[in-house]
Amino acid sequence: SEATKYFNLVCLPDCNTNFDTSNSSTTPRTWTYEMAEDNPLKTYWDLLKTSGSLQTTINDQFTFTALPLSLCPYSENKCIPMPGVEFSAASLNYCSFKMSSDVISAVGSSAAETFESLAVQSFTESESLGTLLGEFEKSIDAFIIVALLCFVIGFIYIVLLRFLIGPCVWCAVLLVLLSLLLGGAACYIKSFQCAGVSIFETGQQVAVAVTVTVEVAT
Repeated sequence: SEATKYFNLVCLPDCNTNFDTSNSSTTPRTWTYEMAEDNPLKTYWDLLKTSGSLQTTINDQFTFTALPLSLCPYSENKCIPMPGVEFSAASLNYCSFKMSSDVISAVGSSAAETFESLAVQSFTESESLGTLLGEFEKSIDAFIIVALLCFVIGFIYIVLLRFLIGPCVWCAVLLVLLSLLLGGAACYIKSFQCAGVSIFETGQQVAVAVTVTVEVAT
């Protein structure tokens, strides 16, 4: 929805958490706007940030103040309050949109109530089929790459299975037999294990006894 597209869902102490209600001893953070890594304009934006006549403008006009870490335990870009927008408590410990007093005095109470109802509606409405298809179209290259990789990996697995099926089966059979032998030996040793003696010491004693018996018999 439009609300979740332009607002971040974060957990705060209460719905009225902002710079006015925060403790003056806490230090706010700052965040300068950065484009996403997959944005084709990111290279040019980073160049303008570090050089050129727009460097000062970007650093001044695109630097925002974020809530301190003690109030908003997230990265700076997710803790920037929207000017003119406040929140009121709703059900299930959620907060709904509320216009600030300055905005209400500018547009009127009726318009402010209309804006608030539209904001809550956009916050709760689900994505449409067109939105889902649009998201799929944006990520179609990733789907194609994953499909090709799945085909290649599956083909390699089938080829390896053709040549390694025999050794894999025999190894599985031998491992089962070995586990049965080791389990039987452990049960045999455990049957006459003395109290306070570990199973390894008992096994050593059994091995010594078997060795002595064999030597005496021969």
